Amino acid sequence: MTWGDLVRRVRSAWTYKETRTAAACGAAQWPTAWLAWWVLERSVRDDYGIGYGGAFGLICLLLFAPLYLPVLGLLHTLLHIAPAAVLARTAPIRRLPGPAWVRDLAAVALLGAVWAVPVSRAAGSGFWGTAVACALLGAAPALAAGYVRRGRRTESDLPGWGCWGAWFWAGAGGFLLFAGALGGLALAARSGLVAEYEPPVLSAAQVTGVWRGGNGAVLRLDADGGAELARLPVKSADYDDRSFPVCDGTGTWSLRRDGPHGEERDGVLVSPGASGSCDQDTYWTIGGTEDAPELFVLLGDPDAGDLRVLARD
Repeated sequence: MTWGDLVRRVRSAWTYKETRTAAACGAAQWPTAWLAWWVLERSVRDDYGIGYGGAFGLICLLLFAPLYLPVLGLLHTLLHIAPAAVLARTAPIRRLPGPAWVRDLAAVALLGAVWAVPVSRAAGSGFWGTAVACALLGAAPALAAGYVRRGRRTESDLPGWGCWGAWFWAGAGGFLLFAGALGGLALAARSGLVAEYEPPVLSAAQVTGVWRGGNGAVLRLDADGGAELARLPVKSADYDDRSFPVCDGTGTWSLRRDGPHGEERDGVLVSPGASGSCDQDTYWTIGGTEDAPELFVLLGDPDAGDLRVLARD
């Protein structure tokens, strides 16, 4: 096979009509994918009581969706769907028995696994979960493109709409998909099928030990109720919302099942020795998981304060 033959085969394996169909279909599914990701994150990860639990950010994403979703759908098509289709239609995989859509999905899953390597490293997520997510996000656009390729009309039948028909129906379908997912997830959460994050319940013995945070912060909690502080941020009435004292020295601590100011979560009340600006108790809330517990405090504005987190040494 000559270079010219290879180029012609590759160019015939993917058409402009498939590009706009796959891009429109891909763009339509992203809001629902973000909703599912947001619900999953809330069920397994602590939001530390900041802001509105990510809901405000999700609302902003939806409001500006018409501006960036077409671009995102096109990029997804050019980087994932189109190369996978060319692979399924030009590589030896095209000789495998079975319908064409099965080969298309297999190529999408294969290329999704390739993309999962850099994506999982950048996002800090697991490889297999990312690979499955990439395959699922590529399935609907690949099937839609293959449907168009086989001559079945999926674009608008309205005269004069042209390529805008694909985007119209994709937008309508995306809205219905998002609304259905939102209602289903709301019912699942209300019935308990989708659990919300629950902080761990630690005993005094489990809390005892060394906790470390950023900028060299260290908190040592002794079994006798004594505490040692090293570069530990604390609350103080003499500082504004952007600047807080950092304390060194000794103090005391106690495990609290109800915070001193009406907090609903368990925590550790640290009382530093009264010296200079280190004169106020700081309530470190218990977070994280049973296997990886954390202590955190939000200094300043409850919605946009300075979050400090300590992890068990």
